[in-house]
Amino acid sequence: MGFKGTHPSASVSVISSASGSKHGGGSGSHRRGSSDPATEPSGGAPSKKSSPPVATKKLGQKWVRNFRRRASATRLVESAFNESGSVDLLPQGQGREEKEIKIPLDITNVEAMEAASIDIKERIREKGSITACESAEILQEKMRILMTVWAHFPGAMSSEDVLEGYKKVVERRGDTPENTLFAQSICPDEVNHEEGDITDIFSKYCGECFHMGGLAGIPFTGKVGFGAFSHHVPDGDGHCAVLMAPHIGIDDKGRFGSYLREGQSHSGSCCGAAVGAYVHCRSGKPIPDLSVDPEFYQFNYIINRIHNRMDEIVGETECAKQASLSRFMHQIGTELLSKCVNTNFGGDKSTLVVLTGIQINMPRPFCDFFLPLDFYIMKKDGTREDVFDEAFGPKAAEQNYCRPCM
Repeated sequence: MGFKGTHPSASVSVISSASGSKHGGGSGSHRRGSSDPATEPSGGAPSKKSSPPVATKKLGQKWVRNFRRRASATRLVESAFNESGSVDLLPQGQGREEKEIKIPLDITNVEAMEAASIDIKERIREKGSITACESAEILQEKMRILMTVWAHFPGAMSSEDVLEGYKKVVERRGDTPENTLFAQSICPDEVNHEEGDITDIFSKYCGECFHMGGLAGIPFTGKVGFGAFSHHVPDGDGHCAVLMAPHIGIDDKGRFGSYLREGQSHSGSCCGAAVGAYVHCRSGKPIPDLSVDPEFYQFNYIINRIHNRMDEIVGETECAKQASLSRFMHQIGTELLSKCVNTNFGGDKSTLVVLTGIQINMPRPFCDFFLPLDFYIMKKDGTREDVFDEAFGPKAAEQNYCRPCM
């Protein structure tokens, strides 16, 4: 399989055997931390260190670093980038047919290659071999998932990239895990709190975590919860940091609002509270009184908010409506959060850092994505410093990495 051409799109040339032979043999797993496929010789023959494709040079060192880090997870790419920027899945020989599949050669391929490599590795374990065309089909399937995500959430990125942007901003200003207390307002759904999710990596970086969120990530602990949290900050000029986000699932069929959970045979709603409230309003059922049934308060609150602004949830397709619903849930969450937070804590130089967005629960084996939407620092006088561009680039120039396959 070869990446050919230049950015933004390139052909993935899939080499398959005319006799139907399968790729076996040297397709073992490639562990993280082992030698980089981008520097290994192909077929056992000595070779000089190759250069990355022309397209990667245009995308910068970060792209190349991410590609090498993620692609090295398995032996999906069995031999290195050669001088022409191609990678063969089959050894050199005769009797091969070439099938060309057009895939954009841009940053989407980094995540697609990582997810595809895991599935290819599992299939090799199960069957002992896999053809180049089967590998290409898996890669295309992952690309379609990514294209769907970026079509509706341009600017979505990996949780690791979000943390890097966050650290870049706060550490320049002297905020550290030692002088900052962290809180998150995230839906308690278990799919939001798995290893590698944004909740996990932020908690590991920041240390202790105060939980402000209820259903759909809305900060239902309110002013009392924030007051308790903010008075736990370190002495002196201690800081507070809050991460708030609703979430939306996407299943392996590319359907938003659905998620195939581990151990289940079919997809279920995700976020269940948001989807359930939306379905309740669409069906014309009575809108519950918030003063009744306190045990259903959080769900009934969401129903009431959606009912009052149903006209803001729009879309030509069900996927588009679900994406719009998640953005509306973000509005609900940020509106309540803004009523709860303050800087009545710490010393004269204490600040409140707020990062909000949408957590996107990706189908396995993808890692979850996150769409940052607001990032600001509130100072003691109540003024806000918008640091979104500093962390993630110009918001007005949100890049949609989803380019259609040619």
